[in-house]
Amino acid sequence: MNSPDFQHQKRRVETKTEPTPKAMPMGTFRINFILNQAQRWFDGLPPLGKLFIVLLGTFVVLSILNTVLRILSALVVVGVIAIAVYAGYQFFKTAEAEQSPPPDSGQS
Repeated sequence: MNSPDFQHQKRRVETKTEPTPKAMPMGTFRINFILNQAQRWFDGLPPLGKLFIVLLGTFVVLSILNTVLRILSALVVVGVIAIAVYAGYQFFKTAEAEQSPPPDSGQS
């Protein structure tokens, strides 16, 4: 009863009815692959090497954070200066308009 033809047909039916696994996006696969490689490399380091890498990573992250905060503070300063210049311009513009006599309508 278990002929080779029967077993072959049974395998074909089983493969058709099994759900196909969804493929991961290629970008996610690459990121996971790189992260796994980095994890294996880090795990292979001696304890002193791990400490050095952690300190180096902390230094890099803090340097990047420092740079971002300096850029943000510079943008805030430029914005405050721009508002002050605009307010001064408006103040002098209205003060000048109040001091100047009204234009002549041409009637004498």
